[in-house]
Amino acid sequence: MELYLTMRRRADFPFNMDCTPEDMPVDVALRALDVAAASKSPQILLRGNEPLLHPDLEMVLKGFRKRGIIPVIETSGLMPSMAKRLIREYHCRLIWRLYRPSLYSPEDLEEMKANLKEFSDGTITVRLVVMVDDMSADYGFVREYLDNYEFEANLWRFSCLHDQADFSPVMALISDLMREYIGKNLVPALACGVMPCAMTDAQFGFMAKVGGKYARCIPHLGVLPDGRVCHCQAMRMLPGPHISTFKNEGELHQYYIDVFISLQWQLSFCPECNGCPCLSAGLCTGVSMAKKAHGMLAKYEELKAKLAAEQGELSDEARMKLLWEMSEVCMILGLYPDAIECLEEIRRQAPENGKCHFYLGVCYWETGSLAEGEDEFRKCARLSDNPLPALNELFNRFVKNGNTIRARLLQGEIEKEELKLREAQRKS
Repeated sequence: MELYLTMRRRADFPFNMDCTPEDMPVDVALRALDVAAASKSPQILLRGNEPLLHPDLEMVLKGFRKRGIIPVIETSGLMPSMAKRLIREYHCRLIWRLYRPSLYSPEDLEEMKANLKEFSDGTITVRLVVMVDDMSADYGFVREYLDNYEFEANLWRFSCLHDQADFSPVMALISDLMREYIGKNLVPALACGVMPCAMTDAQFGFMAKVGGKYARCIPHLGVLPDGRVCHCQAMRMLPGPHISTFKNEGELHQYYIDVFISLQWQLSFCPECNGCPCLSAGLCTGVSMAKKAHGMLAKYEELKAKLAAEQGELSDEARMKLLWEMSEVCMILGLYPDAIECLEEIRRQAPENGKCHFYLGVCYWETGSLAEGEDEFRKCARLSDNPLPALNELFNRFVKNGNTIRARLLQGEIEKEELKLREAQRKS
């Protein structure tokens, strides 16, 4: 889990964030630590523009110590002296962000190198992450740092929104580095956003041979400064519920798998993925979730504008088609209140449509209106020739919600409906 601890910054680097409030309140950070501590293997990464500038950093680190979690901090290397003391006192591990030299002022570059040298004494674990913001730039400067400083690992981070063809120059450099530094047991790892098809067969094969890694596009759970959760930093524009909604990290992870399962397999924005062997072999799920989400959000805005502009000018059939399309896009993006608005209008026009009631059941349930959600699932069951899909969905939601008594009672109803369907099939 990642905590975006503060939006404070020492310099305007690429990948900086702009969220409110500027600093995560300590009680939100501690609640996130509780959620992580309730998990089997709690891991928390402090991120943000420069987490070491958080005014209550020591209180947050005390929370780590109290819960027995090792703090991992991602830093630009530009930090106050107080933060250096806290890093050593609380035995933090560091992930050191390295940007292109031209992005630092001469004074900041000198300070960053001095701080890196200070923490390269072997007492603090340091991992290097190269921030690739310009795919056409020369990143050969990384060799200076790999030669002169000690790192436990070398990670490369990219924007999830790049086209895969853009990766070729950087991937060639990374491939060369793998060969040069294999003797130092420093094999580069690729952050999410890089699909296997961005590499040549030779690059992919060599990376696999030497144990190189690349991250798949799965939930890299984040907590925003206001306490709301997000799938990952690149998808913070689609925040979810408050972190206090969840008991442990497993619940949060499952929430994002459930909410974005349709988006995960949405390939309309990258049709060439359909015939790709990487997809069929399970090596990836197509272009990044963030890229899919941006495509879906563009479609959402387009449909929203159409519905607003053509109010009263569309035929009932044309408007219904737009409403269906809008509701499905909203559900894919997890924008359930917007989906409800569309589906309720469809219900008014077509009250006997079972699919509408099923979708409303899902949306009501996801927004916490459980009684309304159950009512819609049951309406769908009554209106359908086969009531089992709606009843089974309701049963699964009762189980997931911990309502075992209601689930047992509903199981009895399902068994009766199954018996009726078998008898009807025999008669036919």
